[in-house]
Amino acid sequence: CKVLPPVIPTGTPTLNPSISHGPSIYPSISDSPTISTPPTKSQAPRGYVFVPHTNWALPASDIAPLLKIMYRDQDCADILLSNEPNIPNFYPGCGLKSDQSRPTCQRSNAGLFYWPSGERNAYYDPPFPPYNHNRTKMIAHARDGINGYGEAQSLVLHPESSYAFLNPGEYGSSNPGVDVPEYVYEGVRLWSEAVEGDVGSGRVLLILSKIEDAGAVFGIASTFRSMGLSIIPVAFAVDLLPEALKVPALYETSTEAKEILAAIEAGCLYSHEMDQQFVDEGFLHNYFTTLSQIDISDIMAAAHQAVQDGKQFSDVLSWASSVNIAIPQAGGASWFGSVKTRNLRYETWGTSTERDVKNAYGQILYLGGMSASFLGNSNKGDSKPSWKGTIEIPSDIMLKRSMASGPGPSDYFPDKEEVKRYRVWMKFDYQIDKKSAAYGDWNVQCLDASYYGATYNAVKKVLPMIRNGQKANYFPTRWFMAQEVTESPYPPGAKVMRDDSHMSGSYLKGMASGMLTLATGGRSFIGDKPNDNVGSSSWHDWHARRTGYILAWRLATLRLRPPFLEVKPTSSKNSDALPYGTEPGTGLGSATVRLLEAPESEVMISIEVDDDADGVVIMPNNIVLTPSDYITPISVYVVTSGKVVEGTEINVFFRSSSNDEAVDGIEDMWMFKTGDQPPTSSPTTSSPTLSPSPTRTPTASPTDSPTTSPTKLPTASPTKSPTASPTTSPTASPLPTCNDHHNWKYTENKKKFNCGAVYKDNDLCEKKGKIGKKKQKVKGKFACRIACGNGKKCAIPTCVGDSEWIPKKVKEGVFENCASIDAMNTNKKKKRACASIGSDKKTFAYEACKQCQACADT
Repeated sequence: CKVLPPVIPTGTPTLNPSISHGPSIYPSISDSPTISTPPTKSQAPRGYVFVPHTNWALPASDIAPLLKIMYRDQDCADILLSNEPNIPNFYPGCGLKSDQSRPTCQRSNAGLFYWPSGERNAYYDPPFPPYNHNRTKMIAHARDGINGYGEAQSLVLHPESSYAFLNPGEYGSSNPGVDVPEYVYEGVRLWSEAVEGDVGSGRVLLILSKIEDAGAVFGIASTFRSMGLSIIPVAFAVDLLPEALKVPALYETSTEAKEILAAIEAGCLYSHEMDQQFVDEGFLHNYFTTLSQIDISDIMAAAHQAVQDGKQFSDVLSWASSVNIAIPQAGGASWFGSVKTRNLRYETWGTSTERDVKNAYGQILYLGGMSASFLGNSNKGDSKPSWKGTIEIPSDIMLKRSMASGPGPSDYFPDKEEVKRYRVWMKFDYQIDKKSAAYGDWNVQCLDASYYGATYNAVKKVLPMIRNGQKANYFPTRWFMAQEVTESPYPPGAKVMRDDSHMSGSYLKGMASGMLTLATGGRSFIGDKPNDNVGSSSWHDWHARRTGYILAWRLATLRLRPPFLEVKPTSSKNSDALPYGTEPGTGLGSATVRLLEAPESEVMISIEVDDDADGVVIMPNNIVLTPSDYITPISVYVVTSGKVVEGTEINVFFRSSSNDEAVDGIEDMWMFKTGDQPPTSSPTTSSPTLSPSPTRTPTASPTDSPTTSPTKLPTASPTKSPTASPTTSPTASPLPTCNDHHNWKYTENKKKFNCGAVYKDNDLCEKKGKIGKKKQKVKGKFACRIACGNGKKCAIPTCVGDSEWIPKKVKEGVFENCASIDAMNTNKKKKRACASIGSDKKTFAYEACKQCQACADT
């Protein structure tokens, strides 16, 4: 505590009026009565620094003076930027201003955090000079707090997106805390990380001013709890007010309503810190113009009760559950797709911007174990795209920028048939900067602005498509640019954009990385960190890819940290499982697993198959990565077991579990096709056996690879892992006899085709059908080898005698056995007969009758 002079000024404590939301709700000093009993000692236990906000909640300039009066301490509360010269007025919907062809306003606390230093693009009305922003000084003020309070500091933050309370319903949403929570989360995260330190709980105070945003606020406090965030439940306190105070507070904009809200927010802040209700000794009563002493007492009682109600819970999730608050589980405009293929098929609709981004796709896909197939571009001036993807084989991505104008219709809505032609409609806001392109200043300044801004596009251009089931996904260009230019120490000469409308190569790769991570459900396209210094282009490329990956994870999942899990198949084109009998450690494996950045605790990676589990043998099927041993790729061998048909597609899942929340519950999937089948006779050595203990790495792994067995982690029981493989390959033996699958079925346009149909039409050899109850997906050439003439890996069966094979449907005198085929007078009839199944319901005529010229006539 600090000793004050024995005199306190009358009325409102002094504040620099340059930062405000317009006229204060309070009277001027000359209109206020004199406070007759001045205190002699400060009661403030900490300093409060307010982050100015632009939503419709009361401004910081209406709350800070009340804390000064309540604590009897004129120094305990401050507002960021309040003493900076030429600072623009903050008011609902507009904070700091920039200007190129039109004025733009910073509209969120995230926009304020990223606002670049200097006066480039600064907007001003002559004769007033432009505002010269000092970002470093602003962040330092937020971090260090107010002199004289040591580490007892709080940053008071109103969680907001650029449309949190601005023109409700204008963009089809009155509550971005629910509809686009990712931007509300990001704004809080940025400021919380900037001030994070060993200062205990209460470092960041989140003001819950509207009940509609409770889900986002509680979710933020839970997700970011390691930063010591606390919720100030103003909205709950309002709900506890007597009706005479509650009604105007919720539904009016009068001076009384504003005074009620100001008093209750200050009361909650006081009760949260002091753990007791504030009792007014006449100072607040003399300060307000509409509230009686009884009103103030009722307000402070409601504030204290709301705070105490929250403090009884050990964690915010329990608190949220007690009041039925639904916490968002994922982003609104950005989401994880399910493109889990090796080859990415994508098309574009647009201009050189789309071309640049799609070229970056092709440059970095290999880092995630994938290959590229660009299908083509639709003319930018066309009223609708000329689709490259088809209903049968849709494109994985349709890439089209989002803007208020061009290319093509900005608000194009694909119809029901067009939606089937793609899997993800990937949108991004269009970058443009006529004056400060190299620095990226203007793009950063309007990241949350109307028309150009990333959040504007998320709400206005993306959410409507998502609500219509049109699979729009979104990667925010300006948000990415702001994060990258702020974090990455680019040397002189390096550029954010190469001209006034095109990004530099590094930024394009970062954009591509984020988009691909979204489309593939979280895969990494970062690659190895180069050893060169930060001035190299390779380091810039890597850092931008990393930033894109991190942003995609945060937007889609609302997590604080991404997992940095990398699972890469050995081949981006060949999905074949390793041949039967392959020993672990022999040659290249099927895939590699590692973490690109250190986890906070051990991570178990379980490699397993959900369906057709006996189709492949996986070695090892459990891997443990540690904070000190995580970066070396561990080879995984996916080996054909010989127990299912060759060509069966097996989905292999890589699942993580850990006490580190960032890496817990992560999953990736890669498909492998079974290969050669084992000989029918027993080999001279046994196939891989199962051991009850999971192995750590292949036996041939380097000695510096992790060797510890799995520790006790919260996972399901690990599957058994194969141990020793055969010491030698199986000895040669006669090929097994070909046997076409009688229950293989391919369906097209509700019509079913079996191997007999394949015999008549070899085009069906490339079609994928299903076998039996397990519905194994297998191409006709593998299930119907004889019909397709694909007998290289099995022996063609011997034809049977004329009377030994009998058709399932006998026609006396027409089709009774193999010999009947000779008497048929047209090739068409013979072909149809040869495609018939026998009375045993297993053998086709072409497998038994020499007249069909498919079996071996001996």
